[in-house]
Amino acid sequence: MNSRIAVFCLLFLFFSVVSIAQPVIKLTIDGIVKDEENGYPLENSVVEIMHNGKVSKTMITTVTGKFIFDVEPEVEYVLRCSKERYVSKMVTISTKGISEKIVTNETYKFPMAVRLFKEMPELDVSVLNSPIGAIFFDKNANDFDYTVDKVLKKRLEKLQEEVENNIKMKADAQKQKQLQQEKEAKLNAEIEAKNAKEKLKAETRSAELAKKLESKLKEEEVEMEKNKKEQALLDEKLQKELRKKEAENQKKLKKSAEDKELEEQKKAALESAKEKIAKKPKKENDSVPIASTNFYIPTKDIGPVIENVSQTVEEGINYTILHTFCLYNGDPVEFKKISFTWGGVYYKKNNGDLSDLTYYLEMKSVNPESAEPPR
Repeated sequence: MNSRIAVFCLLFLFFSVVSIAQPVIKLTIDGIVKDEENGYPLENSVVEIMHNGKVSKTMITTVTGKFIFDVEPEVEYVLRCSKERYVSKMVTISTKGISEKIVTNETYKFPMAVRLFKEMPELDVSVLNSPIGAIFFDKNANDFDYTVDKVLKKRLEKLQEEVENNIKMKADAQKQKQLQQEKEAKLNAEIEAKNAKEKLKAETRSAELAKKLESKLKEEEVEMEKNKKEQALLDEKLQKELRKKEAENQKKLKKSAEDKELEEQKKAALESAKEKIAKKPKKENDSVPIASTNFYIPTKDIGPVIENVSQTVEEGINYTILHTFCLYNGDPVEFKKISFTWGGVYYKKNNGDLSDLTYYLEMKSVNPESAEPPR
């Protein structure tokens, strides 16, 4: 072994002893606690120094995982390192049997690193309930050395293998989880991109439909406005026609009243003529003129010769015409009865006007079946 530095490796525990050629009167342990899995320093780890089964000193590691304390010669210590959610470890440090030849004013320092692994419920860590090794002074080498029980060593090696396997399994599981997360993240990103694309398409379609609908509504508004104007023009035209029709009806009613008055006058004249005829002595083959320039009432036993009588009916929009044709004393004659839907009735003979009474008397000679007495 090197005369100045001796390195002791005890599985999870690494010890290095630096010796100076000159004897010492003071021993110092300068250590660090690390994470077995990643090698990071473990801050706030508890380091306990026990002597005769009792804790003589307790320290808390710094942010760098460091701890340091002094030990006396000819004493056997147990060092225990622990941290919450980690498995504790112990090691025996013995300063007995130090040679008197090396007792000087120099100080021995023990650089050491303790690696703790996290608690694993599936592992049997009962082997760590006792010190995993011992550091002692070897008189033959005049330096410090360490020893480990062979059976204990195998158990430690098996435990170390199990820990490494668990760490590897955890790392593999973490890697698989990370890969799965990356895969899911990629899939989610693809889904989100697809959804965003579909959403954009839907929004575009909605915008186009909204634009078309707006355009259609505007067209319908224009069409409605156009129809409204056309309807207004039609209403105005209809009102004009109604006013015109009303004026025509008023005119016809006035004419009808005038015609009726004229007929009354003719009727009175006819009655007066009849009275005169009745008072006047009658002669054979005599004809008496009545109050009409178009018609004569035949005297007794003498009447017109009526031949080839025929009738037709003409239907108009607001009128009906009854045509009566015949040979009247050898001359062709046409009688007309014009009936309007609004109630007016006019009579004509060869386009000359007749009164209702005269038309009645004429029809009694021409076609008695169609003769209707005046109202």
